[in-house]
Amino acid sequence: MPKNESTEHSNLCPKFRGVPESDRGDTGKSFEIFLRRFETYLEIKGVIPPVNPDDAEALQRYERKRVGLLKAALKDQAAALVYSLPQEAQVCYEKVTKALRMAYGLDPLEAYNRFKGRKMSVNDNVDSHIALLRHDLACCLPTASQEALLKLQLLSGLPSGSNAKAQALAKESATTTLSQLMET
Repeated sequence: MPKNESTEHSNLCPKFRGVPESDRGDTGKSFEIFLRRFETYLEIKGVIPPVNPDDAEALQRYERKRVGLLKAALKDQAAALVYSLPQEAQVCYEKVTKALRMAYGLDPLEAYNRFKGRKMSVNDNVDSHIALLRHDLACCLPTASQEALLKLQLLSGLPSGSNAKAQALAKESATTTLSQLMET
């Protein structure tokens, strides 16, 4: 890889410190965003799961690359936390992300309160509002029927007196999908 391409890739790699001042104030939210950006970075770097899931050697290489790049992206308190884990946990991507999520991730109850309290203002973009709802929902109820919960929260979060709310309530039925509601 040429030197400038290597520098470009390293500049794309997100960093996480575990310090609220450096992580835009909300460590829980910024950790979830960091993790998503990091997974995108892995895709850019070509670190993707092996085609053959039965190839133990390829799986091991994939795991080593993922966890190695993750550890390199951590700084300060977040790095100290990971390096304080037992060695067998430090080499497992799932165990490292679980420890980081427990320390810095968004608390499920806080995420639920954000989810159910999120209201859309008249000037908000519907797609952005739904993206925020999806994020909070994934943090608090990762196994729930997200489509149904998103639909209900979208309806309850629409500005009062808006035409969109009246149309959505008029169309609401068990068979109305979230995308159909977004068309109104």
